[in-house]
Amino acid sequence: CLKVMPAEKAVKAWTGPLGSPRDYSFGRLYVEVKSNRGTINPKIKISSEMQLAVQPPEELYLCVLGLEEAPNGTINLADEVKQTRDAIGDDYLAIEELALRLAAVGYSDEVDYAVVTWDITSEASYQVTEGFPRITSSNLTPGVSEVKYSIDQSKCEPFKVELSSVEQAIGECNGRTV
Repeated sequence: CLKVMPAEKAVKAWTGPLGSPRDYSFGRLYVEVKSNRGTINPKIKISSEMQLAVQPPEELYLCVLGLEEAPNGTINLADEVKQTRDAIGDDYLAIEELALRLAAVGYSDEVDYAVVTWDITSEASYQVTEGFPRITSSNLTPGVSEVKYSIDQSKCEPFKVELSSVEQAIGECNGRTV
């Protein structure tokens, strides 16, 4: 997000910590980010029937990152937060917004998140459109809600898009190109 919009706007787009069913909101464009562990029969865990619901003219993308814990892994949470803060720079309001959202998800600078490291084993992005494997409130019997389920990632292949397409869509809805 920081590539295609001002820092404060990018941080405010991270709406998941504030109770939104999706991780990022850019007007009528939404992005849900998931991670999974393991490469044998990978599943994408969905936390509610609202998470992958979309009504035209809305657009929704699902980005999935495969992670494996590794003793000398290439990423850790502490470094990712530091890189984000560094990218924001001296934009005080954006830094404060980020701090609020990190606190909302339980992140604390007092915890040493660098001790657990990860390797990225896969990356995939999908556009959630008609036919995408999902459960929405319209699929449910009245009175049923807060449904948690898993999607077989291999069944999402027909909906696969390049991450650059997701970045471009975000940029376009914010008046910039990537």
